[in-house]
Amino acid sequence: AKAETRAPAAWALDQILKDPAIRETLASQGAEVRLMTSAQFKQFFASEYDKWGRIVHAAGLKPQ
Repeated sequence: AKAETRAPAAWALDQILKDPAIRETLASQGAEVRLMTSAQFKQFFASEYDKWGRIVHAAGLKPQ
């Protein structure tokens, strides 16, 4: 068995995003498709959260 079991919705989305026509359409709209495992996404999200948190803090932005 795989170390990581994917939810049916995640598997379906992964299959859709592998379609070259879908990827081309998304790219034409400025989106960057990055296929990742759940573990890779968790690491990516944590990194982005930290990065943007530092930027927001440095800019002195506050919630309204």
